[in-house]
Amino acid sequence: MSEINKKLTIGILADVDAGKTTISEAMLYLAGAVRSRGRVDDGSTFLDTHELERARGITIFSKQAVFEYGGTRFYLLDTPGHADFTAETERAAMVLDHAVMLINGSDGVTAHALSLWKTLRSRNVPTFIFVNKTDLAGFDKAAVMQNLTRRLGDAVVDFDADPDEIAEEAAVCDEQLLEVFDRTGSIPESELAAAVARCSVFPCIFGSALRSDGVDKLLGLLCSLTRAPHYGDTFSAKVYKIERDSEGKRMTVMKLTGGSLSVRDVIRYRAADGSYIEEKAARIRIYSGGRANELRTAEAGDVIAVPGLTATYAGMTIGGTEETSEVSGEASICCAVYPPEGCDSYTLLMKLRELREEDPSLCVHFNEKTQETEVSLSGELRTEVLRHEIKRRYGLDVTFGSGRVLYKETIGAPVEGVGHFEPLRHYAEVHLVLTPLPEGSGIVYDSAVPEDRLDRSWQNLILSSLKAKEHIGVLTGSPITDMRITLTAGRAHTKHTEGGDFREASWRALRQGLMKARNILLEPFYSFALRVPAAQVGRALTDLDAMHAEFSQPEPDGDMQLITGKAPAVRLKSYAADVAAYTRGSGSIYTEPAGYFPCINDKEVIAEMGYDPCADLENTPDSVFCSHGSGDVVNWAEVEKYMHLPATLADDKPVPVSAERSRKISLGDDELRRIMQKIAPEKEKISDEEESRRSREKAKAAAAKSVKPDTRPRLLLVDGYNIIFAWEQLRGLAGVNIDSACAKLADILSNYAGFKGIDVMLVFDAYKTPAVTPHKVTADSIEVVYTRSGQTSDAFIESFCSENRKKLRIKVASSDGMVQMSVMRCGALRMSARELELEVARTEALITEIISAD
Repeated sequence: MSEINKKLTIGILADVDAGKTTISEAMLYLAGAVRSRGRVDDGSTFLDTHELERARGITIFSKQAVFEYGGTRFYLLDTPGHADFTAETERAAMVLDHAVMLINGSDGVTAHALSLWKTLRSRNVPTFIFVNKTDLAGFDKAAVMQNLTRRLGDAVVDFDADPDEIAEEAAVCDEQLLEVFDRTGSIPESELAAAVARCSVFPCIFGSALRSDGVDKLLGLLCSLTRAPHYGDTFSAKVYKIERDSEGKRMTVMKLTGGSLSVRDVIRYRAADGSYIEEKAARIRIYSGGRANELRTAEAGDVIAVPGLTATYAGMTIGGTEETSEVSGEASICCAVYPPEGCDSYTLLMKLRELREEDPSLCVHFNEKTQETEVSLSGELRTEVLRHEIKRRYGLDVTFGSGRVLYKETIGAPVEGVGHFEPLRHYAEVHLVLTPLPEGSGIVYDSAVPEDRLDRSWQNLILSSLKAKEHIGVLTGSPITDMRITLTAGRAHTKHTEGGDFREASWRALRQGLMKARNILLEPFYSFALRVPAAQVGRALTDLDAMHAEFSQPEPDGDMQLITGKAPAVRLKSYAADVAAYTRGSGSIYTEPAGYFPCINDKEVIAEMGYDPCADLENTPDSVFCSHGSGDVVNWAEVEKYMHLPATLADDKPVPVSAERSRKISLGDDELRRIMQKIAPEKEKISDEEESRRSREKAKAAAAKSVKPDTRPRLLLVDGYNIIFAWEQLRGLAGVNIDSACAKLADILSNYAGFKGIDVMLVFDAYKTPAVTPHKVTADSIEVVYTRSGQTSDAFIESFCSENRKKLRIKVASSDGMVQMSVMRCGALRMSARELELEVARTEALITEIISAD
């Protein structure tokens, strides 16, 4: 075996059916890594190990193979070619040192191939081009080369030409090569390798992967025209995939980008929630096809799988700069997933979330309104794959509902939203300015409030509360996007403000602003490349016009006509079948997500969805003011009359905020002076004692001053199942045994109640049990209540709060939006499942500290 002088991670990217797996098999065979070449048509390939891949004859999951050739150890990643699995390909591209772009000689550069090329260029991955299937009848090398330079650029150089011609063509592509060529009349191999690394030259080889023609030359160029990356001495790694082994154990697939990693070494990394975790590398594996080799130590450049890491995720960097790469794809359809008989929705939800770890483009959530588990996908083929995976892994034969388009909402002009939250002994007021941003910008959060007006800690709390929730619009209840949300004013009370108060005020302010705004419904658009014979151009243009598509004039593409543009995704959904029909199989269309744009038939969609923003209590735009010692809900349309701070947006002009998202005040000087002049006099007039007296009825507000201290006993009322499925530690236990999870929660709350000296009531409903007699059980220092059969815990909690509002000072712990709103109307306080979890964690830490001190 030859000495290894460098390690390279290479990936093969191409459109579907271009021959990726075939060329991978040829490379492995020529390198001596396999004894015989597998074939896609008989399911004997080395890399397509998944049964669904073998059945369909396509690559669905990126796979790894390891081989050595010419003193180089290659980690080869074979990626999917279908457009529905583009996210899988993009994840693999994060760790590539070099790429091989495979082009079908019969088709040239297709639209999907061009999209993959742009992905490689955005990541500056040095790329070699292999034109495949040159053995087929009718292949025209000159025409293909012209197509390559026209679609991919003039830096594509034919390396099948004679050396002098290669040097001349390469010199034109790179200034440094041109200097060398002018001086010496030739270009050394080392200089060509440097130009390839700079992505200024892209070597192109022609051949046939099925016959191994040109594959050996490709391998030779990958050895001679590549440079090994420079790695540091300190351990670092890039995670590009999470997967499960044959035993179902979680594995983190990573490429080492520095130092080394040995078995039992401690890996310290930052989880998605920002916390740091330290875990040992119990085992290290290198996978090649379906085989795994165990290592004691992995070095920089190795692509390994480490079992046992619990909180890693695709796109993260371990060590080094800890940068995170966005790897989730753009979903365009959403459909409900129905569990089979004998499986409940919560169990299915946990299984889907496990699958989402492996595929971040899979969006999973539980629809509280319909009580259904929903998934958002980037294509219909993904539905079949997901159904198969759930069946194979968990034995669940799920069914999918009909897919629906995922809409989004934005605004057309700046607007100010205000929110006030002031039940008895609580206080917070927030002013937000919502400003539209260009398409694709997402949501940007910023603050324009000086720290002497609102403490930085309160500002951070408001921004983090806004970021913690996916906010929906008021037209269809779809997620909002493409807007800047700027905090422009806020007020806290020195005694009565708690963290949850600003959360309530900020959410209400955002919602109130949306109710006032000029809202725009957005729908997903696809960009398309339509190839049809010249005789069918008229039919194609008529169809596109009926779809309200934006498209270019047809242009020649070989013996076909090419039309490019974008159109609503819902209208292009089944058009591929139409193209195949009216062109008799000769035409084709390629589509990919192009972003969200104004909906063509927005009025029809809004009417069909029938969303009522005022009836959505979980996302209320109303504010709460203190009146006669209790919270008084004020309709969103009237709240501005009772706000304690003046408006911060004048004449519908947006607050000028710096594009840089920083902690610095980013208002312009003139605007800042205007706002401060309006706020400062108000601050002088209002003292801390007077803040809680401002209410709807100013003439009677003095009564609030005479309210006596609240001496009612305190009671924490806990929505049991809601907490269990919200806390990760209990959710996993519930998947094994729900009774154990209930007992564990009761034990945790017993310790908490004993330390805090408060009463706790833990409520469980019948949970599908046909006949349950309502009863109470006293467990240590808490009371556990089981409702009667058919009565939900929500109904019990609301009834209990209503009946005991004068006797007890009740706080309800639940993340159920309907529960929170109903108990607030009954005068109870509320806290989310996350807040309770943090509070319990702090209490347990104090208990541990006291015990340790003793």
